This record gives sequence, structure tokens and C-alpha cells, in this order.
Amino acid sequence: MIAFLNFMFVVLAILIIALMIIDAVRYKVYLISVRNTFLVGFIVFQVTSPIYTLATGDNGQFELSDPEGSGLTFLIWASVFFGVFYLAYPRLPLVKGFVKILPITRFKPGASLNIAIAVLLTIIAIGLHFGVNVPLVGVLARFLAISFAAIASGLAAWVWAPRLYNPVYAMMSFVIVSINCLNVITGSFGRRELVAVLGCFMWGMFYSKWREARPLRAVMTLVLIGFIPTVLLALYTSVRSASEHDRSAGEHIRAIMTEGSVSEGMMLLLNGQSAGGRSMWLIENFPENFEQRPLFTMRYAFMLPVPRAIWIGKPPPLAKQMPYLANMLKVHRDRLTVGPGIVGHAAAEGGWYALIIYAIILAYVCRFFDEVLIRSIDNPLIVLPMGSALGQVLGMPRGETGVFMFILVFSVVGSYICLVIVSKFLTMFGFGSEQDLEYLDEWNSVAEDGFEYDDRDAQDIYDAEHAGFQRPSGADA
Repeated sequence: MIAFLNFMFVVLAILIIALMIIDAVRYKVYLISVRNTFLVGFIVFQVTSPIYTLATGDNGQFELSDPEGSGLTFLIWASVFFGVFYLAYPRLPLVKGFVKILPITRFKPGASLNIAIAVLLTIIAIGLHFGVNVPLVGVLARFLAISFAAIASGLAAWVWAPRLYNPVYAMMSFVIVSINCLNVITGSFGRRELVAVLGCFMWGMFYSKWREARPLRAVMTLVLIGFIPTVLLALYTSVRSASEHDRSAGEHIRAIMTEGSVSEGMMLLLNGQSAGGRSMWLIENFPENFEQRPLFTMRYAFMLPVPRAIWIGKPPPLAKQMPYLANMLKVHRDRLTVGPGIVGHAAAEGGWYALIIYAIILAYVCRFFDEVLIRSIDNPLIVLPMGSALGQVLGMPRGETGVFMFILVFSVVGSYICLVIVSKFLTMFGFGSEQDLEYLDEWNSVAEDGFEYDDRDAQDIYDAEHAGFQRPSGADA
């Protein structure tokens, strides 16, 4: 039974990957998108992660009483979640109406101005990271700092991608990305900050140049370019220390130089931090042994910014509860955060109805940001903020999903609004150029009355015309 379950998890992972590639080849959804980033995280944390737990029986202190039964239930739940998410994404009503509410800019900077903005954002990111120490405000400032650092790296990539063999732009990109990587890992333990910077760099490369290529060629190019960022992330992962949460950038580098292991880091990246096994434990224990908190993780996304100093009885998220629920020993329970997985969240927060609601809500979030990007796909000041918090997108399937969702929305919307405001001022002073928004005006016209009156929205597929895809020359219709 265990072998069969693991085989089916592999089949599910292959199916998800195949559908992402098919959608890209058919020009339905870009290969690199918020949706696909979320699905990659779902594969790592909820599809392949339980394979190790089931094969070895090792689930840490979250011991399973019925691995086969909970494994089968988890497989069904994960499949249903993916099915609902995947089918809901192109069919969600009112998305374009919501997107139209956001302000837009006609400002489109040239290469030199993009580099200047990247340098400015790098400086601001450093200032926000180290210069704002006010409670709560400092935390929010750090979220924006990471987003600005990611966008700065994305701008460098945006300029470099069309000039890939130009050593000057290559060197400028290397310097900008390196400084921002060092900034975000200083005092950090998690990987999401580094993923944000490296991910937005790849995001900028893709949307600046490689989205115009045939999907398979774009994949090959991005794999080659993404090799170094992946190695860096693996090295960083291999030397993370739970006992040293506040390492400086120099300490991180020394640890990588002396202890780093690419193979070990890759294994740690791919095992999904045992989120699948913990989801199975939650399936076994809710609601039989512990009381469910209906849809709590989505409610917690709104609770998060309220300081506990003000809200004395603020309930803890599931990731903080789990060490106590499992009665974990020889750990600092008050400091430990355990990823329950999005399926585990659903099990602890309502069961089947929570699973379906969470799939639809997360599909809405992904579609919304992808739609904003498509609205002005040639403008880096619009495109890059949508890819400035990919670490949070990748981590949402792992959990704590409510926390990651708040950080994602705050970072993306906050940085987007800041860049729109800056672009307005730059336009007033005669910098840059006005983007040709003929296709944007058409986009607005079909969004005028929302989903119900948009025939293209009502189609069963997220078609290329609606999505704003620009087919490469010579591509089949």
C-alpha cells in the first residue's frame, strides 16, 4: 500500500508539471507566473514531501498511528485541492474588475533609468532594513525592504536579458543582485527572502526577453541562467542553523565557504520540510482529538498586523500551536514554528469545505496578480512588483499560509503603489517615455462590466487573446 501511495504521489507531481508545461506551450498561462510558482511550492511541500515520510516511517515527533490510511486520505485531499485550484483559476468571476481598481502608469523607463531606479531601490532597501526600528513599523518596513531589493534585482535582469553577452550589463547585474542578496540574508534564518531576490531576478529575465521565445526554448535558457541562483540557494539551505537566527551576511558567507554542500542543500530543498507528514498528522488528529478553528488561517491574515501588546488574547496560528499539540520534547516550543501544509490547515480548520474554500481563495490571489502583470506586460514597474515576493508564494502551500498571504499582499501592493507614485513624479519631470497602451485600453474595455458580461472570461479556457499573450514569430496559432 505504501509503495502504491508513493507511486500515486509521483504521478500527481508529474501531472501538475505536465499541465503547467501544456498551458505554457498553448499560451494559456506563462511558464513563469504567480500561479505556477504556487504550484511548484505545492509539489514540493504537499505532493513529494509525504513520500519520504511514508517510505521511512519517520515523521519526527508527529507520529502517525495509521500511515496507510492517513496517506490515502492525504492523497485524495491533495488531489482535490489541486483540481479545484487548477479549474477555478481561469474561471474566477470579477478578477478583471478588481484589477481595474488598481492605479496604472504610462511611464516606461529606458535601460539607463531602469539601472538608476535599481540602484535607488537598493539603497532604500538597505535603509528600510537597518534604519527603521519602531515596533510593528519596522517589521512592515522590512517586508517592503525585501520587496524593493527583489525589484532592484529584477530591474537589473530586465536590462541585462536583451543584452546577455554585454559584459558591462552583466557586471552591473551581478553587483546589484549580490548587494541585495547580502542585504536580505543579514539577520535572517528563512530562505524566503533570498528566494524573493533570486526569483525576481529570474522573473525580470523572463518577462524582459524570454517570454517572447518558444516555451521550450525559454525553459532551456532559464534552466541555464537559473543554475547559479539554484546552487546559491542550495548552499544557503545547507548551512542554515536554527541556533543562529541572527547571522550577519559575512557569517552566512563564511558558513557557506566552510560547510556548504550543494547536494545536501538540494535534498533539504526537495524534502518539503516534512510538511506532507505533518499534514497527515493533522488529518489523523482533527477533529477527533482537537477542536477545529473554522477557516482560521484566512482570518489570521487579517489578524497578523495587530500587535499582541494591543491584543492580549490574540490566538496563535496553527504553526505555533503544533509543537504544543504534539507535545514535542527537547525543543523550544515557544520559538518553534512548524509548517502544517495547506491540506493540514484545511484538516484543522473545517475539513472538506475549508479545503475547497482555500483552493478558490488562493486561485483568486494568484490570478489577480497574474492579471495585473498581463495588463501592462512590457512595463517593468508593473511587472516586477508582481514577482517581488515569490518566496511567500512558494511558501504558502507549506504554511503558515495566513502569514505568508499577508506578507505577499502587503509587499506586492505596497511596492506596486510606491513605484506608480514614483513614476508619476518622473513623468512630470520629463524622464522616460509613455507606454503604448492601445492594448491596455482594449483590456479595460472588456473589463468594464466585469466577468458576467465578458464573453472571453466566460470561455472554458484562459485563452491567449484574453491573457494578453504575445506569440513569438513563427509560433503555431
